[in-house]
Amino acid sequence: MIRMTYLFGLTLLLTGCGQQNSATVSVAGSITIAGQPLSGAVITFEPQPGTPGPKASSVVLDGQYRVDATAGLRPGQFRVRIAMLPSEMLTSVAPDSAKLVIAAEFDSDSKLSVDLQPTESNRADFQVETLSRTGR
Repeated sequence: MIRMTYLFGLTLLLTGCGQQNSATVSVAGSITIAGQPLSGAVITFEPQPGTPGPKASSVVLDGQYRVDATAGLRPGQFRVRIAMLPSEMLTSVAPDSAKLVIAAEFDSDSKLSVDLQPTESNRADFQVETLSRTGR
């Protein structure tokens, strides 16, 4: 019983300490291709070394995305990756985008980054200029 009370108290103490520095932020913005809104993609924010917390993703529809503070992003530097949704999903969400493939320079080899500020509401817009069409 004493051990359980000790563990409970320690858990509360650690949780309380963690919350002091656990302010989360949101980010929203637009993604375009050749000046047109991109639809049927997913944007992912991956924390870089020195930035605590999880990665978070959002679907991009009509060129817009939003990651709410409830996703747990913390202020800091993030690598940004943009990829198309799987073609099975695209046919119902954005049929005109079903054969688009985003170049690796915006996805697996992405150099895109953003520094999210502790203002809770951040805006980050991106232009994806290089897309190719698959033969599917």
